[in-house]
Amino acid sequence: MPRRSALLILNSEYTDPGIAGLPRPQAEFESLSDVLSSPKAGGFEVQVLLNKDVQTLREQIARLFQDRQEDDVVLIHYVGAALQNQFGDLYLAASDTQSDVLDATGLPLRLIRDQLDRTRSRRKLIVLDCPTVAVYSGGRDVLGSTSGILEALEGDRRGRIIIVSSDIITGALEGVQVIGDPAAGSLTRYLSVGIAEGEADLNSDGHIGADELYEFVYRESQSKDPTGPMPRKFSSVDLESFILASNPVLQPTGLPEELKGALGSPLAWMREGAIGELERLLESEDKSASHAAHEALSTLASDPTPQVSKSATAILQSHSASLGSIGPDPSGEALPPTPSRGYRIPAWGWVVGGVLLLFVVGLAAGRAGLFGTRGAAPLPTPTFDVAPATTVPVVATVAEPPTAGPTPAAQLSLPSSLGMVAIPPGTYPIGVDRAIDLGDYWIDRFEISNASFSDYLAATGQPLPRYWAELDIPNQMADHPVRVVPWDQAQAYCEWDGKRLPTEAEWEVAARGSDGLAFPWGAEASAVALPSSGTYAVGSILDNRSTFRVFDMAGNVWEWVDKPYLPIEEGLRVLKGGANNFLNDMTRRLIGEPDASSMISDAGFRCASSAAQIVPDGSLLLTDEFADVSSGWYQAAEPVEEYFYGYHPTDFYHVQVTSAENCLAVRHEAPFNNFIAEVDIFTAKTDTEKGDYRHGLVVREAEGEFYAFLISPRSRAWRVVKNQLAGMDILDQGVAAAIRGEPQDARDRLTVTANGPRLSFAINGNLVSTIFDDSFREGNLGFMVQTLDEALAHIHFDRVFVWALPESANLPEMPELAAAGSSIVEPACKGAVTGNDLLQNFVTYTVAEGDTLSGIANSFGLSLAEVKGANGRRVTDPNVISVGQVLIIPEA
Repeated sequence: MPRRSALLILNSEYTDPGIAGLPRPQAEFESLSDVLSSPKAGGFEVQVLLNKDVQTLREQIARLFQDRQEDDVVLIHYVGAALQNQFGDLYLAASDTQSDVLDATGLPLRLIRDQLDRTRSRRKLIVLDCPTVAVYSGGRDVLGSTSGILEALEGDRRGRIIIVSSDIITGALEGVQVIGDPAAGSLTRYLSVGIAEGEADLNSDGHIGADELYEFVYRESQSKDPTGPMPRKFSSVDLESFILASNPVLQPTGLPEELKGALGSPLAWMREGAIGELERLLESEDKSASHAAHEALSTLASDPTPQVSKSATAILQSHSASLGSIGPDPSGEALPPTPSRGYRIPAWGWVVGGVLLLFVVGLAAGRAGLFGTRGAAPLPTPTFDVAPATTVPVVATVAEPPTAGPTPAAQLSLPSSLGMVAIPPGTYPIGVDRAIDLGDYWIDRFEISNASFSDYLAATGQPLPRYWAELDIPNQMADHPVRVVPWDQAQAYCEWDGKRLPTEAEWEVAARGSDGLAFPWGAEASAVALPSSGTYAVGSILDNRSTFRVFDMAGNVWEWVDKPYLPIEEGLRVLKGGANNFLNDMTRRLIGEPDASSMISDAGFRCASSAAQIVPDGSLLLTDEFADVSSGWYQAAEPVEEYFYGYHPTDFYHVQVTSAENCLAVRHEAPFNNFIAEVDIFTAKTDTEKGDYRHGLVVREAEGEFYAFLISPRSRAWRVVKNQLAGMDILDQGVAAAIRGEPQDARDRLTVTANGPRLSFAINGNLVSTIFDDSFREGNLGFMVQTLDEALAHIHFDRVFVWALPESANLPEMPELAAAGSSIVEPACKGAVTGNDLLQNFVTYTVAEGDTLSGIANSFGLSLAEVKGANGRRVTDPNVISVGQVLIIPEA
């Protein structure tokens, strides 16, 4: 469950006599604290600070934002006075604030802004119930002007709502004299009443959104004091449905007793069966029932049975846009406890009125497959709402550490692409709601390592960093990223290497891909497990790579960039990506001094270039766009009744299954062990518009046994299976909105990373599963098509790539928790093509002007039936051949 934390700050007593002369707030703090902490209303963990000094406020605000997750709700409510100096800087007054030294004794709004920018929470509310007072000579001249208090907290404009009692300077302080009318605000009273009495629930839906709350306090202010300053608000565009509290007065509907019984059952299949009814209630117009369903699904998202938790999580994520951040259960009822142990039953359902409803999922009667336990321990599977990447990156070989060598003057102006990735030109999303046109450029695949930086220091006669001696660097941690590097030294390294620092836009595009993913691997931070602190060998966490195959853009170390795309204060610089102990999405930026490495110990970098010399990619094991019919894939001699497979030159490889409840797997002739494989895949033809089918990648195939990663374009479902002669195990499965296989011809990119017993699976750049299974360690790559109730599925495979793993990728051990096997849940895929139909002993002939099929056959001493098209099919009409057409001619 997301955490909900509120920090209430009230300052009415001051040691500064001038500030003490300001009107004292009459805030109803106790009632606000009660309503925010009530399980029936706010459901917040509330901390109250009364008349505390500035150091206490700084410390507690910093702690409030620590260790937050994206769905956590964070609230700061301040009552006191906002003070502005002659430079326009704004400070909140603490008990020991002195108006003549605000820099040292005031609480700067920029401190809160920086915390808002840096925290992972995307649901933050700041309420400032205070007048703004100018505390400098001549301050009376700005009375009635805009204070800029909202702008001071906007920051990166993400995940926040700011509500202030006024954005006007209403008072001035000259010595101890108060000028103007800096009246205390009324926000606190209105907020407390609006939530406690349910009056702020303007649409009576059971929830009080931040927008509703603001509208309520604005109406109250306007009716009670129409001539006074009005409240003002800033709201991020991504928080339109932000829910602050529940209406405690609304009579709740709650959940049906039968459904509560199913949720409290020790049987996992009953809890899983309840999910469908919860989804129906989630969409109900009865907002109380919808709310109760959301709370129940949130509880099931932490269920000890993976299938239950994954199903609940998928539904919550698919409805996240309409639900926003839901508050506590308005009924105040505790949900049935989740049993500490779940039992896996190969069917699902829930009890209604004493009737057990079972829904059996399978291929067909007599071949029905039931959901079974998995023999793996996958990470939580997110459902993604982002569009998939479609650009195939140009890649270069893994970098070897440069030797101590040329001085900057001897460096080539055109760098080698060794260890770099080419980013193609295009229009890319950056920031929250921006786009930018970029030309092609190159960026380092890995962060600069200690070993590489050591070579640079030696070549340029610079001393080693002092902290290296304590850690025995570079003898130890040579392949870890260098850190504690100031911006100037990072730029100097890149220039020494014939490169430059990437611009902020270039860095962000390389990290987010052409579809603007929040993280290199997809939409959810939790999909990839990174260390909680320290660093790790660059490129060693294989799932931490972007769709352009650039590693470690998230975590490890912060990275310096050049040329910010949003303005910052002159002389400052931007860091991106976050460290392992401070992970951020790829739009976040940390702004600091160029020599901030003394304070930001995890400041590192990578380099970029506008041009590079093309170097063959030594890590590329296989690349095939199926233009060459001799590239190693199997070719059916003739179409048969149930399936066909083969080349479709010069564009695709196709696999067709022409009967329901059937499957076919076709392999490439070359075996691979540990690798990263990617394929673009799309549906060319089906028999119906609603029948279901699957297609995908086969890995480590040997004698008909293999792993397969399959997606269903119509149901948006995916699964990882292990096919053995005795049957097919389901190792993991889920639903991913990132699957775009419908309408017809829409391409999906599937990626499989195989590293010893660890296999990871991604759809269009979004990591959906990581499993451990030690059944197959090597074998062939292949394609698979499986029909369910669809009678015909004709699938095209377009462009396949296989790369060797980086040298830094350590072979993982098989964890004990994954040692148990899974139950067989489906019949084996018997239609596996393993070696009989590889095109062998043939030559190709390209049709020339004036050729006829009979003439070509005669010239090779063949009959017409022996001459085939490049797709392996017989040319049935001798008159239908064309210049440039490729024909297959068997050798004598």
